[in-house]
Amino acid sequence: MNGAMTSPEDSFSRYLVEARLPAGDAIFIRAIHPDDGERLRTFFQRLSPESMRLRFHGGRGPLHEDEIARLTSADFVDHAVLAAAFAAAPTAPVVAVAEYLRAKPPDDTRAEVALAVLDEYQGRGVGALCLAHLTIIAQAHNLQEFEANVLSANRRAIEIFEHSGFQLTHSTSQGVLRMLLAIAPAQPA
Repeated sequence: MNGAMTSPEDSFSRYLVEARLPAGDAIFIRAIHPDDGERLRTFFQRLSPESMRLRFHGGRGPLHEDEIARLTSADFVDHAVLAAAFAAAPTAPVVAVAEYLRAKPPDDTRAEVALAVLDEYQGRGVGALCLAHLTIIAQAHNLQEFEANVLSANRRAIEIFEHSGFQLTHSTSQGVLRMLLAIAPAQPA
């Protein structure tokens, strides 16, 4: 991973990192910006019906304007949204989106996490890199755990979480796997 922000004091809303996929390809992971609405619409339209079903736990149409507005107005404290693209330019087509949303107190050290990767880039490490960078932001804001609710049929997402390197617990109910990932850095003994 090369660089991040210009200084630790900078806001995560300017997050931009060049990373390498396992095959060696460069990919850029950046904060979603308020002007990314059309890129997000295009991204979600490019997901296959099966990827949409797995991501949203059922069939659905295009994202509504309020969903686009919510995604593009992340505060990068309680709500963070990252995009992955194969160019650093903010206008580059988005190939993946990763998001966390902090839970309300008393569970506010936990955040729900979700990932979506265009079908043609699934299985190449894009989702895992997005999760790793989302974790950096979450840890900086004292989040200790991610919760992912994944359809049992979504093997790729399950593999990303299982291979994340974080302590994992899970339970299953009605075909949905509830996965808890302990993302807090290890405390000194």
